[in-house]
Amino acid sequence: LLVGGFAFDPHGSLTPLWDGFPSTHLFVPRVLLTSDGQCSYLTFTALIDADGHPDAGLEAVADIRNAMLAPPSESRSRNGASPTPWNSGDSVTASSTEWKTIVALAVSEIEAGHFQKVVIARDKSVTARDSIDVFALAKHLRKEHRDSFVFIYWRNGRAFVGASPERLVSLDDHVIRASSLAGTIRRGPTPSEDSANVRTLQESEKDLAEHAVVT
Repeated sequence: LLVGGFAFDPHGSLTPLWDGFPSTHLFVPRVLLTSDGQCSYLTFTALIDADGHPDAGLEAVADIRNAMLAPPSESRSRNGASPTPWNSGDSVTASSTEWKTIVALAVSEIEAGHFQKVVIARDKSVTARDSIDVFALAKHLRKEHRDSFVFIYWRNGRAFVGASPERLVSLDDHVIRASSLAGTIRRGPTPSEDSANVRTLQESEKDLAEHAVVT
């Protein structure tokens, strides 16, 4: 199993936040823990040279296995707590006025026929009061976003953590699977209102057009 990722735009400019993250990075993990909901599997990978010698000794493999099967430490046992609270100070890359200007420009470009769909975003930078427990953060995301794909991509002392509503792409046994998600609507308080919202979304010319572009 290959683990890693690709930049959305490999030729785009990078901020210092992405230092150490190349535009493309795939690797075979030394240790892989997988679970299908009923069984869990621990897989070790070693590179065997022409003479049949692995690049990892059995002692090293045993140490990793024992570490993973050991009871959780006190720091790990508190993962049920919420992630570290943030300081009150933060910064946003675009003010409200600038943001509205960007949105208006995107709409005008679509109306002019230059684009079919535009996705815009702005960064918000916050500082934690203390070091962040990445595992607690991931567990919190799994609890709050049960239908999303929660991931941690750790490299050079930095962690890229997120919860994506869609599986971007997977390759398994020569079969590529991708998800396309565009257009959302809030849940209703009752099943009947949920059904009505579904019909509204399915009949929305705007959302159907966006979904076609994404697909």
